[in-house]
Amino acid sequence: MKLICMDTSAQVASLAAMEDGALVAERWQLYRKNHSKILLPMLEDMLGMLGWAPRDVDVWSAITGPGSFTGVRIGVTTARALAHAWDKPVVGISALEALCMDAPQAPGWVAPLMDARRNQVYAAAYAFEGDALCPCIAPAACALEEMLAKLADRDATFVGDGACLHREAIAQAMGARAHFLPAHLGVQRASAAAVLAYARASAGETAHYNTLLPLYLRAPQAEREYAKRRAQGE
Repeated sequence: MKLICMDTSAQVASLAAMEDGALVAERWQLYRKNHSKILLPMLEDMLGMLGWAPRDVDVWSAITGPGSFTGVRIGVTTARALAHAWDKPVVGISALEALCMDAPQAPGWVAPLMDARRNQVYAAAYAFEGDALCPCIAPAACALEEMLAKLADRDATFVGDGACLHREAIAQAMGARAHFLPAHLGVQRASAAAVLAYARASAGETAHYNTLLPLYLRAPQAEREYAKRRAQGE
């Protein structure tokens, strides 16, 4: 089985290819935020290097969110279009789950944090049971303090750009119970999502391309501001 996964949900734009259970290629770029311009050229380059045609890909996958609203739509729409063109199934992967794959041996729970702006983070917590990733705290958009309160007295390893942004506050609140990955780890990469997607596709957990939708943990800013104005006017 050949699978390609793409992630445009945050600062990094990345692609990964798997074949017969092995990661065979990866492309990623952390340079400005022009995912709509670079994603397809990156894909064309990777396919050419592999000697694959788009029709050869058995499963298309994408990070469905949370993350940048525009970024998420770029990846999801591209995966849907390619799957539609060749009538292939899809697998959607959460960005929070994918971030955890960088820390399989980390102490305690793994707590992915993504910067959601407006003093919030997209957050969740998972535990590894063997190779399986098990949810412990459901994904949510919340204040950092709210997430830290949910961790109670547990050790946790924090990953993601939110962990970098709030490292000092996390360390002050949790002390020795807080753990962090080295700077070169904990960055969103399509290869981490591809491993999850391949496992789910192998288990038959694929879907029709029309069902691949963005995962937003909160409404877009324009909708939130509109709702606020309406509430103030009533």
